[in-house]
Amino acid sequence: MKNGKIDFTLDLSLDANKALKVDGGYLYNGDIIVARSKDAKYVALSKVCTHQGTTVEFQKDTNDFYCPNHGSMFDLMGKVTKSPAPSALKMYQIELLSAGTKLRVFEA
Repeated sequence: MKNGKIDFTLDLSLDANKALKVDGGYLYNGDIIVARSKDAKYVALSKVCTHQGTTVEFQKDTNDFYCPNHGSMFDLMGKVTKSPAPSALKMYQIELLSAGTKLRVFEA
């Protein structure tokens, strides 16, 4: 965190972050879920479902986010595509650094 805002960098060369090297891979960092979509684009959203606070999961087959508690679904932008979630997941900015070997996640 910098100035109270989310701002961290993931080193994609580390084993701890290897899930992000393949399409459909994802990992959690604090309250953020970072995923690599089917088309090799990175996305970072709040991992906390807006319905009852359950941790969401990335579904590589459907390229979206799913809450296993009550079935809410969210698109790659965090928008609710299936309720009962009342609002979108917060989305964070992504920036590739060091020739694509590091991934910065931050709030604008």
